[in-house]
Amino acid sequence: MPDLQEFIFVIRPTRVGMLTEGPTEREAGIMLNDPAVRHGVMSARLYPFKIVLRGT
Repeated sequence: MPDLQEFIFVIRPTRVGMLTEGPTEREAGIMLNDPAVRHGVMSARLYPFKIVLRGT
């Protein structure tokens, strides 16, 4: 059996308010309009989070 590669998809918000206030309709729509999500290859879910540890 061939070795399967693992990947992680990392996205970073460009608007700080997205972290503190939540996404705008436009921002949430972009996630749902991702081609992989639209075609049922992947699912998307938006979770609130806080950065608790920050390196220098």
